Amino acid sequence: VSGEFTVNLDNSTNGKVTIYNIEGKLLETYTLINGVAEIKTKLPAGEYFYTVTVNQKEISREKFLITNK
Repeated sequence: VSGEFTVNLDNSTNGKVTIYNIEGKLLETYTLINGVAEIKTKLPAGEYFYTVTVNQKEISREKFLITNK
């Protein structure tokens, strides 16, 4: 991943997408509107996690890698 990707849920719910570093430190938060969040991060190359939260419940957690462009 270059740091730009889309989180797309199968439903039209609202919530948030949060990005954490490998140690669990919160780095960025994005809004999930109608099941879609456009992620455009400028984080350096490395390994990260993102979580999708809807109605204060974490519904998804994924690991992703940002590579040098």
